Amino acid sequence: MNLILLIFYIISILNIAIVILFSLSIYIFADSPTFIRQQIEDEFLDLPGSKIVTYGDIRIANYISDGKILNASIWLHSSPPIGDNISPNSKKGIISLKYGILIDSDSNPATGWDGIDNEISYTWKKKYNKTGVLIDSWERTFKEYVAPGLSRILSDPMKDTNIFQQNERHVLISVDLSLLGLPKQYKIMSYAEVIKDTRTIDFTNWIDIPSTEFMITTFPNPLEIRQNEHKNIGLVLKTTKGFLEDEVNFIPSNEKSEIELKQISDDSNKSLSIEPTVFSIFVPKTAAIGQHVIPMLVSVLSKDVEAPSLFSQKYIIPPTDSNITRLINLDIIVKEELTPYQIFEEFWKTYGDFISFMGAGFVGGAATYLFDYLKSRKKI
Repeated sequence: MNLILLIFYIISILNIAIVILFSLSIYIFADSPTFIRQQIEDEFLDLPGSKIVTYGDIRIANYISDGKILNASIWLHSSPPIGDNISPNSKKGIISLKYGILIDSDSNPATGWDGIDNEISYTWKKKYNKTGVLIDSWERTFKEYVAPGLSRILSDPMKDTNIFQQNERHVLISVDLSLLGLPKQYKIMSYAEVIKDTRTIDFTNWIDIPSTEFMITTFPNPLEIRQNEHKNIGLVLKTTKGFLEDEVNFIPSNEKSEIELKQISDDSNKSLSIEPTVFSIFVPKTAAIGQHVIPMLVSVLSKDVEAPSLFSQKYIIPPTDSNITRLINLDIIVKEELTPYQIFEEFWKTYGDFISFMGAGFVGGAATYLFDYLKSRKKI
């Protein structure tokens, strides 16, 4: 009997140990968040000065990750004059090119260089071989910042003959997230730096990972409307972080829907997200009863995004504008059209008490007048 109890205790302890180890393994070896392509648009040709360097101007930055590897694509206004098939004369004046991403791996502005914990970049510098021929060689650097001005290289710089193919306008940067500790929540920013006779830097706004979720709040809420009814509604964009103070652009995509939805706030479709954007909605008599979904293309414009102090420590860099676009569904509940009796019933529910009060007052006043009139007639 004692042997059976001993075996039972041993098996119980082993089961508990297996459960604990399994739970720890899930926590320790869990990947970073997996996400589909996230895109941010940068203001077009927003570089300062009259001599705009188009291959230093970011148009779009895309990010995608399987939880292990982060891939970033930086799309430029034009391809830099670097490569075997480009004339050496076109490289004249270029001292250095640099394209990279900054990562806030813990979403904490108090760590690293004012929140920036890592930088991954490709750099081209003007170099010549022994025969005096210009070398097209890029160097990849993976850097960690522990404090402002204090950094270290995490991996040996890697050489790449050319990260641009002829006429291509994008840079692909991949990061092994295990080198960052597989962060569960982080932020990314892309930048481009060109040094010629002057130094120009273009950068995007930050993108949160996991990405910020957007949702549309309607006034009234829920949004219910009857067949053959017309009304004005208000739309406000909210996020998991609350209301935004950025400029919002609502573009309904209701070509396949019978429901008519038009903005009446202004012609530009833009308003501050803290203010309702007013739309006119009409549901025809033929619209089906039930829930309708209208896709809304929502664009969020962040204005005057300040440059990180990592860039602006020695140079004055003007702020930039960045744009994030999301497709969000607007839910509308369509109810059956009211019958004439229901219309009268609704009208009476709203105005019946007032009408009764006014009617009683009128009848009372008329009765008093009639009584006084009859009384005066008797005196005659």
